[in-house]
Parts: sequence; C-alpha cells; structure tokens
Amino acid sequence: MRHIAQALRVKTLNPMSRQQPLPPHLDALLDKAFALYGNGECPAAAQICLQVLQSVPDNSEALHLLAIMAAQAGHTDVALPWALKAIEGNPDDATFHLTLGNIYRDLGQSEKALTYYQRGVAIEPSLAEAHHNLGNCLMLLGHRPQALDCFNRALTINPEFARSHFGISECRLLSGDLQQGWAEFEWRWRHPAWRLVKNKRNLPVPDWMGQQPLAGKTILLQAEQGMGDTIQFCRYAPLVAELGARVILEVQLPLVRVLSSTAGVSLVVPDTETTSVQVDFYSALMSLPLALGTTLETIPNQVPYIRSEPQKVEQWRDRLGPTSQLRVGLVWSGGHRPNQPELKSVNERRNIPLHKLAPLRMDGVTFYSLQKGQPAEAELPALIQAGWGGPTIIDLTADLHDFSDTAALIEHLDLVISVDTSTAHLAGAMGKPVWVLNRFDTCWRWMLERDDSPWYPTLKLYRQTTPGDWNSVVERVRDDLAELVHATRQRPAS
Repeated sequence: MRHIAQALRVKTLNPMSRQQPLPPHLDALLDKAFALYGNGECPAAAQICLQVLQSVPDNSEALHLLAIMAAQAGHTDVALPWALKAIEGNPDDATFHLTLGNIYRDLGQSEKALTYYQRGVAIEPSLAEAHHNLGNCLMLLGHRPQALDCFNRALTINPEFARSHFGISECRLLSGDLQQGWAEFEWRWRHPAWRLVKNKRNLPVPDWMGQQPLAGKTILLQAEQGMGDTIQFCRYAPLVAELGARVILEVQLPLVRVLSSTAGVSLVVPDTETTSVQVDFYSALMSLPLALGTTLETIPNQVPYIRSEPQKVEQWRDRLGPTSQLRVGLVWSGGHRPNQPELKSVNERRNIPLHKLAPLRMDGVTFYSLQKGQPAEAELPALIQAGWGGPTIIDLTADLHDFSDTAALIEHLDLVISVDTSTAHLAGAMGKPVWVLNRFDTCWRWMLERDDSPWYPTLKLYRQTTPGDWNSVVERVRDDLAELVHATRQRPAS
C-alpha cells in the first residue's frame, strides 16, 4: 500500500481543517503519532491513535492514520471501517478519498475504488497523487488510454512525479512502444524501494547505459526485482558479452546454479553475498533493453537460453520412467511475500485457487506439481483430504531445492501450465511449451490483445476477459488440453 503512504505524506503537507479542534495535549499526541509513523514506528503510532480515540472517538485524523497503517500491513478488512468512519467526519479531504479508493482497490472492488478516486480528483484537482491513483485504477479496469491521460495530468502538476512516469512506461510497454516504455521505466529508480536495490552495493563505478565501450572491461549485471524478471532479462547477458565485456551476473540465490551456464557469463554470484571481484561498470538487468535499444522487432527471443544439467536430467528420467501419457506441470500461485504487504492485492489477482483447476481432470494426462512456497503448497494436501475431485497431481516438489532441479524436471514434461510467475519464465526460457493463466490487468510484459509473446516463442497466454474470471480461462485451457491429448495419444512411450 505504498500509494496510501504517499497520500498521507501529501496530506501532512496540506493539513486539513479539523471539524473540532483537539485539546492541546491530544493535538500534541496526534502530532507524535504522525512523526512515529513517518519514522516507520507503526505500532507505537497506532497506540497513540487509539489513545486519542478513547477521548475523541470520531477524530478523523486518528481514524485515517489507523486505516492507512492497517492497509499498509495488508489488513484491509480492518482498515475499511476506520477509513469509512474517518471520511464521515471529514468528507471534503481529498486524501481521505484516496485512502478509501486504495483500500477498495486492494479488496478487489475496483469500480467502487474508481468512485472515490474520482471524488478525490474533483475535490483537489491540483493534487498529482489523486490523478495518479485514478490512473492506476483505470489500468486495473482496462481503460488504458484514460489511464495514460491521468498519468500525464499528474506530470503536468508535478513533472518529477516518478510513479506516474512509471505508469506511463507500463502503458507504453503494454502497447508495444518499447523505446518510449524503457525510457520511462528508468524512473523506477526514483522510488525509495528500487533506489535501495540499486544502491545496495554502493559500487564506485559508472552505471552502464550503452554509451561507454566495454571491450576489455568487467561489468556486473544485477538482478533487481522478482526471479521471473531475472530469468526474462538474463537473456541480455550474452549480448553484453559480445561487446567485449567480462560479464558477472548477480542473481537471487535459487537461480545461481541454473544460470551458471548462461552463454557469455564468466561468473554467477548470489545477491546475498558480496563479491570481491573488481568491476568497471554495473547495470541493472532490466535497464539493458534501454541500453541496447530493444524494440518490439529486436527482442532477443532465441530459445533455449537456459539449459538443464545433464546429470539431473538423467536422474529425473530414471525416477519418472517411461509413459505414453502427456506429462503436464502445474503452478497455481506466485511467490508469497509477507514482507511486502503492498503486493498482496497483485498476488491475489494473479494467483488461481487450486480447486478451480478441477475441470482439467481427463484421461491421458499425468499432472505434476511444480508449486513451491506456502501457503499455496498446502492447498493440494488439504483438497485431497477434503475429497478432491480434480486431477491426480503427483507432488515431487520436496526434491526441488532450487531452479536447477525444477528445470531438470521440466525437461521431462510436455507442457507447463502456470500463472504469471517465475516457473512460467523458466519453461519459456528453456523453450518448453508453457500456457500462462493471465489476470485481466495483465503485466506490461504480456502486452495487449495477443495470445503469444514476443519474449518466449513457445508461450501461449490465456487471458481473463473480465476481472477475476478464472472459470472461462480454465474452460479454454481444458479444451486445448483435450485437443493436445488427442493429438499425442498414439505416441510411443518415452
């Protein structure tokens, strides 16, 4: 809920007029609560707000701050009544409407969120935050041209508003305008969370963006976001090496082994350790498309660019044995990040409850779970215990210790069916057929109105046609899977 925090910062710079002035001692307490919140001391701030409300139960500021903190912690069900009560006492404060909009957005009620964002813009049209949040909501609802207008209006008010620049980058990338999209994408570094990622090494070397010659130089390519992003953009490492550089790739620990054979890479190091290797330049992996001038037509999409370890592939071959069945891997949930509650609503929209995959049960298919991470892993045994009527899913994930193990198992699968998460990227990077179950408010990388991907030639997209509608997605997957079974039913065992 970063945007809620931003709304509060705007509010503190433009303090609202209180309906009833607080007694001086309570006013001082509330000032202290805001200061504690600003320092990240939310539990102490919450205690003070509750103390204020004991004396003045309808104090809008205390209620508003409690709502923001609860929402930021991912407790939107707790935040909502506080926010509703706060706005009753102060209906003319734009930031209160932004907060309610953010809460409804995270509850999956985008239409209701839209109403509050529109009210916020109407109350304070000079507030860049209000236009930005309205734009984000319009993106969720699929109204991208209108969203782009909102982001541009925010930048008219505040040209340095980094999040609206990033919103524009998403709009441009979605539409296939990669050149403008990559340029605006660089504004992500103005956001505090990404700034920390970029500065964590504090390397006293230049950030390479394509201008300096690399012949005879050493460059560190640094992962910056999720593991799926790393898999998608490590394809640029060989291109950098072709410029004459010695390439060191720094990635998340579970990816170190599977990426160790990446073409052109001299060394792969985990981002949990500090390497003593001296470098001349560094670059974030997701800045390389801009540095190398990638357009829609020049995306480097030759696959496979990730390969499995032969020894592990043989081990899985011996373990699985021959079959005439179609082998299909399943992933129904992306990574759960309890330390990033602001991503909760995105994760909920991209993940599919396992029970919704029950219609995929059919003869001629053996399913294998590729699902790692709780709470999603626990769904399968819980459904089985409750009398699961869906397909039998063989769960060997206890032996998948990192992505090199997952890759070796995928080598023996005919197809991977996955939500938009790192395993889908892995299968695509290996050149394996992968069907992605895609949410309505699609990620920028999957673009618009297409069921293929210029990034992965073997990937097929199954998009929601309306927000939250997984049933029609599963129906289309089931029909295509039945066709694939029919086409392969007579193949010899392998």
